Amino acid sequence: MNACWDTRVNAYWDTRVNICWDTRVNACWGTRVNAYWDTRVNACWDTRVNAYWDTRVNAYWDTRVNACWDT
Repeated sequence: MNACWDTRVNAYWDTRVNICWDTRVNACWGTRVNAYWDTRVNACWDTRVNAYWDTRVNAYWDTRVNACWDT
């Protein structure tokens, strides 16, 4: 599934904002702890960094690429 992040869209994750994913919370992606998105830890997305999700770039998540999360 990680292939999703290997795409050019991954450029977003290569930015300094990636710091969020570099934290130990990143374990979320490797484990079934995917519940991370449902937990209050989601605060990460509530921060100003969340601006990324509010921008038109958010279209990335609305595209079929979103299938990555459904897999």
